[in-house]
Amino acid sequence: MFRFFRNNQKGSAILLAAVALPALIGIGALVIDLGNLYVVRTRLSNAADAAALGGGTHLPKDAAQAKDTALTVAEANGIEESEFAVSVSTSETTNIADSDITVDIQRQVPLLLAPIFGKKTVTVTAHAKAEVRPSKSVPWIVPFVMPKTAQFNYTDKFTMRVNGDWTNPNKRELDYMNVKITPKQDFDTYLDYLSGGYKESFSVGNDMEYYAPSSGGQPSVDAFATRVAKDSNTDPSKAQVGDPRVMLIPLVDSMLPRNTAEGTPMKIVGFVAFWLDNVHKGNYGTSYYAQGYFLNNLNVGAGDWSDNSSQDFGTYSVKLIE
Repeated sequence: MFRFFRNNQKGSAILLAAVALPALIGIGALVIDLGNLYVVRTRLSNAADAAALGGGTHLPKDAAQAKDTALTVAEANGIEESEFAVSVSTSETTNIADSDITVDIQRQVPLLLAPIFGKKTVTVTAHAKAEVRPSKSVPWIVPFVMPKTAQFNYTDKFTMRVNGDWTNPNKRELDYMNVKITPKQDFDTYLDYLSGGYKESFSVGNDMEYYAPSSGGQPSVDAFATRVAKDSNTDPSKAQVGDPRVMLIPLVDSMLPRNTAEGTPMKIVGFVAFWLDNVHKGNYGTSYYAQGYFLNNLNVGAGDWSDNSSQDFGTYSVKLIE
């Protein structure tokens, strides 16, 4: 009798196992496929973000290059061209033309075990959108400032000289005020920043301390000349952030008197880019001058941007918005 009971238990266990096995296989298939889909979705999302930011570094200046770069970045992240779509458009917020870039990626992912139950593939999608707006924060600034009151003409050549006349737009002259980027900045450090820029970012609203008026002294003029000598590009339309000729200049509300006390604070209200064309040393002092162009639509890369159109002086940053 007991032997019959034990045999009956074995038979029941086998029957239960036979009934449960398909369900267990289905659960296993679901777990494996869901895990794989999560990994693929994460990779596609990261690729879309990188492509949008990479392409956005060329906006609003060059929409075609922005699209090409976005595709290149996507392909470097394992995306096929057939899976990729990109578009450039005008911002609905700022109305700046060619300031938005949208990336969409779509991939058919084969299911590993679930085809047993009739499902062979699943479509996985990723979406990203980046936008450029006026830069609120930029790296590589120079240790001098200019007033925002100037009319920044992005076509004509300007002459930068000691006591340059900002007030007469026909002269196309400008002057600047030297500032301390860091509290412990000495003259040697000032020259380093003048010839190479300060790598950390400064932002609109930060204070800078007045250091000295422009002087046209030999060390400073030589620092400008060094920038020109190190940069083989002679076409301002091809200028990029990081080029030696490109100077990112903080803007303040107005010029201060030349006898202003060292350490007087000035608040940054924006940033403008100036491209050095040539440097005339002369006898230094007042006979020194440099010439160049203000750059419009210069993208400084990923970073914080401003919603305030009054801070738009031609430099732009890119940031993800979707």
